[in-house]
Amino acid sequence: MLKKPKPSVRKAFKRERQLQELQAAVYQEVDLRDPIEYNGHDICGLAKRGMLKSKFKVTQLKKMCFLFGVEIEGPAGRKDLYVKPFENLVQTCSCFKE
Repeated sequence: MLKKPKPSVRKAFKRERQLQELQAAVYQEVDLRDPIEYNGHDICGLAKRGMLKSKFKVTQLKKMCFLFGVEIEGPAGRKDLYVKPFENLVQTCSCFKE
């Protein structure tokens, strides 16, 4: 038999869900338009091909995330921490909705 989660765990899940809903609403309001570009690079195309990690250095990814308002959690020196949230942002672009 499964136990009910503790109140603190339920609050954490509720808070996380609220943050995800807020993020989705902000992305929808901003409504990124294809192609998303940075310094002449087609970010949408690179993300679709899974090339963000290989194309940019950590410092560039960090600047891109800051510029586009993508929050990063974790050790700042790892590319994966910048690439995954940025790929999530790019998926809100109109080219991914087609």
